[in-house]
Amino acid sequence: MGDAEIDIGAFVEAVKMNLSDLPNGTIITTEKPNRKNCLADESPVVWKDGRVVQDIILRLRNVESGELELQLLWTAIPAAAALSSAPLHVREASADVFLPDDKSLKHTARLRISRQPFLQIDGQKAH
Repeated sequence: MGDAEIDIGAFVEAVKMNLSDLPNGTIITTEKPNRKNCLADESPVVWKDGRVVQDIILRLRNVESGELELQLLWTAIPAAAALSSAPLHVREASADVFLPDDKSLKHTARLRISRQPFLQIDGQKAH
């Protein structure tokens, strides 16, 4: 079992910008690894195919080893245009992941997005 934390403030701020005129592949900002996040490498926030996208590699804590690769993306829904300026609310989702150090073991990751904005991932071994 392991856990990781990442601040998604830069991603949320990019979503709030009017980016529709940007060329595809434009890097909006880049999050760098530091002591306050679990990034294993730099993580660019990119305008790609009409969406804000961020590829993230998180180094898990409280476990012998392991990294989790994920991609955040925001798809604009015309009927919900006000969402991009609304505060985030707590949402939870789960996904099956394979840790790089043991691809045969299936793990479940819980993702929680809260109002800070803040993303927390708690990895738990699936039964």
